[in-house]
Amino acid sequence: MGQSILKIKEQSAYTLIEGMMVMSILVVVMSAAFSLLDSTYDMNRYAQDGFEAQNQGRQTLSEITKYLRPAENMSVPGVALLYAQAKGEFIDVKSDVNKDGSAEIIRIQLDRSAKQIKIYSDHPDVSDGEYNYQEASKTYFQQYRIPTDSSDWDSVEVIARRIVNKPPGGLPTTPWPDQTSVTDGTTDFRLFTFYDDNFSAPLDTVSIGVLWPNYIRGVKIFLWTDIEPTQIPSPFGIHSNVHMRNISGE
Repeated sequence: MGQSILKIKEQSAYTLIEGMMVMSILVVVMSAAFSLLDSTYDMNRYAQDGFEAQNQGRQTLSEITKYLRPAENMSVPGVALLYAQAKGEFIDVKSDVNKDGSAEIIRIQLDRSAKQIKIYSDHPDVSDGEYNYQEASKTYFQQYRIPTDSSDWDSVEVIARRIVNKPPGGLPTTPWPDQTSVTDGTTDFRLFTFYDDNFSAPLDTVSIGVLWPNYIRGVKIFLWTDIEPTQIPSPFGIHSNVHMRNISGE
């Protein structure tokens, strides 16, 4: 009887080879499980980055439109807009955004190096303000006081980050057609392209002299947002046309 019990115990034991096989199977199963979890995490992170890029793009577009759409003529006859860079990195406008009856000077600018979009504002509170604001007559003039640095402004606000509108050779590699200059054939990934009423041809392609900003009636805005530039998803792009309904004259 003792021998029978001994044989049963010997038969129920695992061999070393069987144990190694079980461990190998467990390693494979656990590796697959961790790989699945890692892939799921990456997919969720990529999806979140995409959602964040889309959300910021739409909000930024709405914010810029809020300043551009109500833009007003300058106080002097024959001067419709303040100042705009032909390559579309910034535009200065006179705009009463908060509807308090007192317009401010607003600059909307793409800071390429910091990958940000900034809004500068200057309030009409001093006689020697930007664009030669005259307190006595409550008028602005376009001459001689174009702001050149941040110290010329009362405030600055960053409204968008991780903006990857880039110069030629940078990502994204496929721009919208209107981000390519017809004049010299280069792609500048501009933030703004400026038009007249018809949105037919970019004004920087038309020979109208140094006063070309006075012909601007419409602005096309381009945004590329990339939350993680070194990883997927690809940059999210969004664009829109804004008609400056209060601007008139040349």
